[in-house]
Amino acid sequence: MSNVEVGTLLCACYEDGKQFLGVAKITLPDLEFETFGVKGLGLMGSMDLPAYGQLKPMKMTINFTDANEAQYRLAELRTHLLDLRVLKGGYDNTTSELTETNHKYIIQCYPTKTTGGDIEPVSSQGASNEFSVTSFKEYRNGKRCRYVDVVKMIYEDGSGVDRMANRRRMLGMN
Repeated sequence: MSNVEVGTLLCACYEDGKQFLGVAKITLPDLEFETFGVKGLGLMGSMDLPAYGQLKPMKMTINFTDANEAQYRLAELRTHLLDLRVLKGGYDNTTSELTETNHKYIIQCYPTKTTGGDIEPVSSQGASNEFSVTSFKEYRNGKRCRYVDVVKMIYEDGSGVDRMANRRRMLGMN
């Protein structure tokens, strides 16, 4: 591997691809499978196995420096389509050059919690919004590398293969 990513340089957050939301720290959703326990004859104990295609709820948080119009807009109880554009810096150790790559996240979500933060002299308020995520797309340098949609039953992992396509077909959903 010749290029090593070292960190985020810039991030622009939009709603519906055009409404700029401002400066924020964003915690992206975890992709965690539901599991079931297996134990019995032939095993030296027990183990947890992922329930293929069954994800635990995906949650996301946006932490704003201060309560602002974007926080109030994102608290509206409706579907939100967020577009997060991230520029990452890196280092190419074969050419000794600094590099940049662009990452993009398209997230469909619903608000579940709004926090007002703390008010005290000479400090930021720390207001935040939490969301339940229904769809998550990740792009690197313009190429989609992951797509998860719990409602449409889509799970494309890093290989670009939709691991749920056959299950949708078997259930008559395609």
